[in-house]
Amino acid sequence: MPELFRLWKRFSDIGAHTNINSIVSRFEIQETSADVTWKMNYTGVELRVLIPALFEMLLAFHIMEEVFYKDCEDRLKLDTGLVD
Repeated sequence: MPELFRLWKRFSDIGAHTNINSIVSRFEIQETSADVTWKMNYTGVELRVLIPALFEMLLAFHIMEEVFYKDCEDRLKLDTGLVD
């Protein structure tokens, strides 16, 4: 459970909750010799942000599955269909 809590805090900082950590990865500045363009990717995320986030989510799902299984292991053994 401590590991899940750590991941929950991390996802809260970089995920859907609007704060400086979630915005900074979506903010982009493009400079040319003529002008400066500021861009905010509200819905889309660049691959450099998306790939590590998806990997960390998979790790969180794995930990959640282990916790749920350990909590329900005794009851799952009673289901003969699962055992087979």
